[in-house]
Amino acid sequence: MRQAVAQWEEPENLPLKAAAEYAGRSDRVINEERQKGRLYALVLPGKSRGCRYPQWQFDAEPERVAAVLAPFNQAGASCWVVHNFLHRPHEMLGGVAPRERILDSTYSIDRIVRVAADRYRGDQGAG
Repeated sequence: MRQAVAQWEEPENLPLKAAAEYAGRSDRVINEERQKGRLYALVLPGKSRGCRYPQWQFDAEPERVAAVLAPFNQAGASCWVVHNFLHRPHEMLGGVAPRERILDSTYSIDRIVRVAADRYRGDQGAG
């Protein structure tokens, strides 16, 4: 729990108002995109309010973020499983974290989605 709180509090994880301002969208749109699985937000274990949105995802092409989140959304993975996957370097992506590959629009999104689907199957129960 302490590690989750530390990550949640990192400055690059934005509260809703700051995320909306950074992204140039309304609070409502940001919330709707999260509910549709097109963005993800960190929520502390045992809480249902007080989301923090990792800032990097607003710098990526929205369709790329949504495509990589899809396998996690379909499986009902926790935000922490998603966050861990996106930030941890992966051998199948050349030792680079998936978030960096998502931000690189020249890198094949299909490969990242495949790794996400395979990786999640290996992380079941880690939520």
